[in-house]
Amino acid sequence: MALVDELERRRRNEEERWQLAQAAIPEWKNAVESLFDQIRNDLKEALSRGLVKAQVYMAHKADPIWGEYDIQRLILTDASTHGGKTITFEPLGSDVVGADGRIDLLDVGVRKCNLMWKAPSSWVFVFPHQQKGRAKTERLPYSAEALERVLGELLLGHGNRR
Repeated sequence: MALVDELERRRRNEEERWQLAQAAIPEWKNAVESLFDQIRNDLKEALSRGLVKAQVYMAHKADPIWGEYDIQRLILTDASTHGGKTITFEPLGSDVVGADGRIDLLDVGVRKCNLMWKAPSSWVFVFPHQQKGRAKTERLPYSAEALERVLGELLLGHGNRR
């Protein structure tokens, strides 16, 4: 029967896709954990002096491709003043055009920029904005200097990229 054959083919394709997705989860989780370790290392002076506070929590995700899994979420807080600003690094997963994964940088739940991941280890800050009525995107490869620039803008309001 043609119907049975087609349904069997679709099931095999879905099972293959699911197996590939399940194999990708550990790589994504390792990439996020490595990035968060790098961020804490890049901020070690500010962290050791108590100027920035870093907290890691586990977050439960339901990804349209990868299914459900738990992954780290990083929260950085300006500890130099009472009630300092907080930036959350929220991993979103695989539902990303042009990348293998995405982390949103959130300020009070509002996305300010992203970190896009291209396997195996490339991270890029992406800043979407409007310029003369047209959507523009600025990209900045991850480095300690780029992190300092981004956090200076997000935590302290230094600089004006728009």
